[in-house]
Amino acid sequence: ILYLVDNTSLTTIDVTNGFKTLYTGNIGFEIETIFGTASHLFIGTSTGMLIYSRNNGYQPTYLSGISHARGCDPVAVQGSYAYVTVRGNGNCGEANNELLVVDIRNISAPTLHSAHAMNSPYGLGLNNDVLFICDGTSGLRIFDKSSLETITQNELATVTGIDAYDVIPLETTFILSTSQGVFQYDYTDVTKPRLLSKLY
Repeated sequence: ILYLVDNTSLTTIDVTNGFKTLYTGNIGFEIETIFGTASHLFIGTSTGMLIYSRNNGYQPTYLSGISHARGCDPVAVQGSYAYVTVRGNGNCGEANNELLVVDIRNISAPTLHSAHAMNSPYGLGLNNDVLFICDGTSGLRIFDKSSLETITQNELATVTGIDAYDVIPLETTFILSTSQGVFQYDYTDVTKPRLLSKLY
């Protein structure tokens, strides 16, 4: 099943035999991003994060959510925590620019674990204890997230000279979307990302 969101709705599509829409439901407004795990969907909105259960087949059901000040809101999840970047400049509202770490061990009642100042964060990605954050004109910033309270004090590397918008980390490489094009890096040595290819 493929899950899609637009500004107000969540749609599920069966992709096993063509593209058949199974369900479309209104879930609010200013919906921005979606991140799926085996059992849940984490949906970023301009004012918070919504959590839906996937246990009801093709029709996800609302479980819980957590609010934050208005801002653009990408989400990534690993284990017991969700990582949310909130960007408050431009058209995104008046929120601070920050990384929020949300405790989701009680999936029905998520709580804010910690908040970390950023410059202008966009998309983010995770691989084990490595956290990748696209921080706009500050480039791609790479952190060791093993200590959740001090993430931004544990910066491993920065890819500068680009406006970074989104990142897809794989095991030893990552794909980076920027205003200058799409780049592929090797991060076998996470402290020294190495450019492999670029597409303008």
